[in-house]
Amino acid sequence: MSEKHGFTATKRQYKYRFPGLKNVKEDEWAYIEDEIRSRDALGKLFLLVFTANLFYRAVSAVGLLASELLDQGSLNSPRAGAASSNNLVERRKVLSDLLGSPAQSFAELATQFQGFIPERREGDLSEKLERIVDTSSPATSALPALFALTAFFASNNSLDKTKMDEFLRWIINNQYLAFLQRFIQLQIPTVHAFTKYVFESAIRIKSIPVLSEPLDRGVDFGSVAEDIDSIGDHDFTRRVLAKMDSKYFKNDVGGRLFHRFVSAGLFDLAKFLLDKGVSVEARDP
Repeated sequence: MSEKHGFTATKRQYKYRFPGLKNVKEDEWAYIEDEIRSRDALGKLFLLVFTANLFYRAVSAVGLLASELLDQGSLNSPRAGAASSNNLVERRKVLSDLLGSPAQSFAELATQFQGFIPERREGDLSEKLERIVDTSSPATSALPALFALTAFFASNNSLDKTKMDEFLRWIINNQYLAFLQRFIQLQIPTVHAFTKYVFESAIRIKSIPVLSEPLDRGVDFGSVAEDIDSIGDHDFTRRVLAKMDSKYFKNDVGGRLFHRFVSAGLFDLAKFLLDKGVSVEARDP
């Protein structure tokens, strides 16, 4: 900024502009500044640097949560750490699916990931990838780094619907959902963006268990409300509507849902919306 526009922003101004970075440490700022210069020289966007920096912090934070859960034994299950989940080919496939390319050798995967994610120090990313494919340890130990990688791609709009749906099915089938639920509770911008991807995917694959826990925690599903009825579970749809912020019932979202329910003959849900404040004259989409 100073070189191109003659304006030198203070760290306080940076933190005001990017509130998600208010707790960044001194060494992290130095890393960010160095990466901005090097990536700018290559003509790359610097926004990825901020997101990538949060990626490293997310790995650390969710790692502590995973360790805590394992110590409590709350996530132990007959299938956790099963042979299929410890299979090197399967773990490598999960990584290659994130990249959208066929399963490759570890070295090739690491090289491709390094093209997307800047490293804080040489070999840092490779260490995290090795943790994911290390079959000598339970698959659950790889989840923190794997979730953080997936969140990074999702928050940068690099994870299409098919990839996300396959990833979520893998989590469900291997009974890692409790880990995922804890991960999406992290108060980090990258994770917030990822959470919306998780909810949208859960709706597409019609997985109520993925949605029930955050709903019970009080998470507002207003951002995905228009699609929630596509799951086909009217009781769950009512639960979502009951906990939605009232502002959604006073705009076009409420109107579109109302007409959709009427057209589908779901008059109990349509009446529920009217009771919530949706106008009977709401605009038909």
